[in-house]
Amino acid sequence: MCVGLKVPMNRRRQTAAVLAFMCILPISLGCYFLTAWLFYASYYNYFPYSIVTHYSGVAFPYTLIPLVVYIVWLVWIDKAPQTGSRTASFRKWGMWNHFRDYFPIDLHKTTDLDPKAGEYPPFV
Repeated sequence: MCVGLKVPMNRRRQTAAVLAFMCILPISLGCYFLTAWLFYASYYNYFPYSIVTHYSGVAFPYTLIPLVVYIVWLVWIDKAPQTGSRTASFRKWGMWNHFRDYFPIDLHKTTDLDPKAGEYPPFV
C-alpha cells in the first residue's frame, strides 16, 4: 500500500499551501519572460500572418488587458504603500492558516522587553 494515502487530509492541505506559495516566484518569472519574448517576437515580425504585427507599435494585444487591469489595481485599488499592509480579506484566506501550521514554531518568553525601546532584531 502506498504511504502517501495514509497522510492526513489536514497535512495535505498544509503541503498544498506551501507548494502554492513556493510556486509564485517561478510562475511570475515565467510570465515575465513569456511577455518579454512576445514583445520581442512581435517587434521582429515572428508572427507574419497576424494582425498583431500591424499594431505592435501601440501595444501588444495579448498583454494589453492584463497590463491595464494591473495599472488600475495599482493606482486606484492597492493602498498598501499608504497604509503599510494588505487588505484584510487577503490576510484572512484559509491558505495562510495551513501555511502557518506547516511550520510549527513555539515562542518562549525568556525576559521582559522594554515597550519604549521600539523594535528588536529577531535574534535578541
